[in-house]
Parts: sequence; structure tokens; C-alpha cells
Amino acid sequence: MVSILKGVTYDQCIIFYNEKRRGSEIAYEVKESLGEECVYINSDQMQSERIRLMNRFKAKKSRVIVSTDLLARGIDVQSISLVINYDLAMDSQVHQHRIGRASRWHSRGLVFLLLTQKDEKMLERLSRQWSIREFREEERPEINGRMRA
Repeated sequence: MVSILKGVTYDQCIIFYNEKRRGSEIAYEVKESLGEECVYINSDQMQSERIRLMNRFKAKKSRVIVSTDLLARGIDVQSISLVINYDLAMDSQVHQHRIGRASRWHSRGLVFLLLTQKDEKMLERLSRQWSIREFREEERPEINGRMRA
């Protein structure tokens, strides 16, 4: 994940994950690796705190936001050009909404799925609906820092 963030040119990024308890760990890893603020939103936060954090992100005071599927629908941030799925969405419609964050208003963006062997069956289902190019560890392309989202 960090190599993607360091290797891709992007305006803003959203990182989706499934288990609420891991969000702060992911945000901390991003902040420590990039040396910049990373917004972390979850459903345990008060609504006023989530709105405050989302406004910071919209104002571009942070380039990266970490969230569960709480932000998969209903947000409109045109400058998101990179989506990283730290965990694969458990439902194809949720996946559709997640990846839709990277292509708002006829723009283009990049979406990365970080997969493990336990994701194989869900990936097969998603592959039937979406154009997904899978890279195995041994054939993984190197991200050279100039790949543009």
C-alpha cells in the first residue's frame, strides 16, 4: 500500500478497509510512511467529528483518507484520483461504489485491490462483472513513481 502511495502521482486518495478496528493502524502507517496528515473516519466517531474530518479532506488539508464502506456512497469529492482497497469489498455493489470514487465527473483514476488467497472466490465474482487485471506476486509490475492516477 505504501509503495502505491509513494509510486503513483495522485491528487487525493481514499483507502477502504473492512474491519473498523484496523483503520487507525492503516492511518498511522500512511502518516508515518508519507510524513503527512492522513484523515481516518469510522462509524464510532460522532457525526460532528466525521463532518469536521471530511471538511479537512475536501479542503485538501489531507491527501489521504482512510475509511470503511461508510464513505463508499454519498460523498462527492472530485479530486479523488486514487482508490486503494486494502480489503476486498464483500459485495459487488459496494465494490462498484468504492471504485466510483476515483472517476467522478468524467475524470479518470486508478483503483488498486490488495488481495490475499482468501479473496479468490470474491475476485472471481467481481471479475465476471468488471475488467480486472490480476497480477500475481511474481509478475507484479513495479511502480516507478511517475505512474499517474
